[in-house]
Amino acid sequence: MNRKKKITGTIDDYPLVIIKWFDCLATNEWMSTTKARRLEPAICYSIGYKLIETKDKTTIFADYSEDLEEEGIEVGNLNTIPAAWIQDITEIVIK
Repeated sequence: MNRKKKITGTIDDYPLVIIKWFDCLATNEWMSTTKARRLEPAICYSIGYKLIETKDKTTIFADYSEDLEEEGIEVGNLNTIPAAWIQDITEIVIK
């Protein structure tokens, strides 16, 4: 589903960040219990513009378009990551 969320301001109001986070690791292969005990969550990285950060979650968006009729932008490709899964958020500064 391709839904855009309209937000106010310009892209400069939203910092570009890289988020390092854990995700579950699922497998459907047969393996020994010894090997299964060694499985770890996947370490993931997501890059986007930070829309919101709360104690429970962080939401970023990867795509945006300018709304020429009204002030603001529309955003797409959103990721909402639970705060408990986030290991690090680093702001990316483009000069």
